[in-house]
Parts: sequence; structure tokens; C-alpha cells
Amino acid sequence: MKTGNNWQQFVSAGLMITAMLITTIAVATLNTEKEIKTERWQIENAPANSFKVVKATLQAVPSEYTGQCPAAIKFKAKISTEGGKGVVLFEIKRSDNVPAPSITIDFDRPGKKDTTFTWQSQESFSGWFQLKVALPNELLSNKSEISVLCQ
Repeated sequence: MKTGNNWQQFVSAGLMITAMLITTIAVATLNTEKEIKTERWQIENAPANSFKVVKATLQAVPSEYTGQCPAAIKFKAKISTEGGKGVVLFEIKRSDNVPAPSITIDFDRPGKKDTTFTWQSQESFSGWFQLKVALPNELLSNKSEISVLCQ
């Protein structure tokens, strides 16, 4: 009989721990949902003069290449912001839809920043590249047309 009581206590303790775990997970999920709602509200109700990207441009140098490959094409990107400091997150879009990694630039005050990146082409290519700003607001740059002819 003593063994039975120990078993019942063990099962009871296990159920209590399981209930505490479920409660903890539910509270954590609720807090996360509240944080997401709060963040979404803050973004939707941000003052009109908050940090944002107002212009993005992209230029390929050279925009036309004929010769041996691989060819190195340098891109010059310019980002203009206003409304304070913040982080800009953007990606490079291509006409052939090849994905590219995201890039971030920190702004300690509003203004313009330049950045460069180099693309290596192993084969002939004709198309465009474009900056797609994702944060703090969505914005597309001009399309920078390029032509690579490998010989």
C-alpha cells in the first residue's frame, strides 16, 4: 500500500509540473503576442517625421562589359533618409529573380550614405539590378541595366 501512495504522489506531482509548464508556455505566448501587437501599433502610429528612406539609387560600373569572364561589375548604391537615426535593411533584386542576401546600413542621423558591392558574372548576362528597401519603409530604387558579353 505504501508503494501505491508513492505512485499516486508521483503521478500527481507530474501532472502539476505539466500544468505549470503549459501555463508558462501560454503566458510566454501571450506576452509575445502582446509585444508583436505593441510593436505593430508603434509602427502604425509613428509620428510623420520618424526615420524613413526617402530615396535609393543604384548604378553599375561598368554597365556594359565585353571580354573574358568572370566579369566584375561594381554597383554603387546611395540611400537617403530623414527623420532621425535608424537601420536600413535592403536586398538586391535582379531581373532573373536570383535571390541575394539582405544588407543593413546604420544611420546615426538623417542624411545620405553610399555603399558598394561587386557582382561577378561567370557567363553572359543582360538585365537589371535594383535595390529593394524593406525597413524602415518599403521603397524601390531605379533599375540599373547591365550587359555582360563573355567571349
